[in-house]
Amino acid sequence: MMQLNRLPPLTTAGKAALTGLIAAALAWTWIALTVHYTYQGHWTAMFTTGSSFHAPPEALKGENIYLFPGAGYDGQMYHYIAHDPFNRRGFQRSMDDPRMRYRRILVPLAAWTLALGQDAWIDAAYFGVVLGLVTLGVYWMAMLASAHGRPPAFGFLFLFSPAAVISIDRMTVDIAAAAFTLATLYYFDTQRPVRLWLSIAAACLSRETAAIGPVALMAYSLWRDRSCRQPIFMASALLPAGLWTLFAASGTPASAAEAGTFIPFRYFAGRILDPFDYSLPPLWQLIARTGDYLCLAGLALSVWYAVTRWRTLGASPAGWALLAWIGFFAFVGHAPMWNEPYNYGRIFTPLLLLAAADGFGRMDRLALVPLLLFVPRLLLQLAPQISTVARGLLQIQG
Repeated sequence: MMQLNRLPPLTTAGKAALTGLIAAALAWTWIALTVHYTYQGHWTAMFTTGSSFHAPPEALKGENIYLFPGAGYDGQMYHYIAHDPFNRRGFQRSMDDPRMRYRRILVPLAAWTLALGQDAWIDAAYFGVVLGLVTLGVYWMAMLASAHGRPPAFGFLFLFSPAAVISIDRMTVDIAAAAFTLATLYYFDTQRPVRLWLSIAAACLSRETAAIGPVALMAYSLWRDRSCRQPIFMASALLPAGLWTLFAASGTPASAAEAGTFIPFRYFAGRILDPFDYSLPPLWQLIARTGDYLCLAGLALSVWYAVTRWRTLGASPAGWALLAWIGFFAFVGHAPMWNEPYNYGRIFTPLLLLAAADGFGRMDRLALVPLLLFVPRLLLQLAPQISTVARGLLQIQG
């Protein structure tokens, strides 16, 4: 029998995978504690279904879905889609924008597939998919860090990113877009075409904005090699999302048009000048808005990082993807998207992660700051749950 002190050391990939598994274990522990102490064992509370929104589908009555006051949150839509991924049961009547929601099929379809289409298993499968994405996102972040001599522990940055925290808290699909953005960059760097193709396809099926990074990498490849072969190969990975979009459009009402602006950073500047009104007591309003300004400062710093390094960014694939996201950040958006960090933070998480990934190669600590500036506000959002869980654990110890 091999002695423990003679076990071979873990490879870089092994360390990254272990980091991902630890992150997933932490996420699962948090979910379980939250459900037990905050929601009295009601697992459906993680989907944040609103009581004043459209009623949950009658077919899910047996789930006894936990209802929150108000409109709830996006996770409720993807929960319904996971039970009805091919739009055959009429669940779209309980959604705000079925066409847009159905476009983002990856996570719900993965849960439905893992559950073999059985309603009784789908919720558990959905949690499993989110935890799997935590593992993968942390793994790919760790591998990108390790490629530039950083410890794999830097992969934990993904766990504390807005998309990961919010997806764990409210079962949104943004974690998939963030994770596969990193995967696309990693497999492009390491020249693994099959995994690159699959990563691009998965990214685009998770959320339409996730196509920004792959398209930027296609442009970089064309500029670097003056050959169309790799860009065409990568572009073919957009086909599954394109076909699925056509399928989703065939059975859903027209979606509200996505807004844009010809004035760069219009919505960003508007949020700075007109902070969101949380209708809280003065002290808590001040604390929440301070957290918001930290998040906005993080986004501004990511733009500053890119602008001040634009010449050298043009020499790296991460740089091209980062600059493409800066363009999206500057010109695309609409007012509701900018209400609070739980909205814009998860959408712009790839921007924050790409800045960090570029910083790994430069050994530039400034690249990590934009992502870290979101952490206090995310913790503030989770403060009631943290307090409830802490009290519950302290009572057990007492």
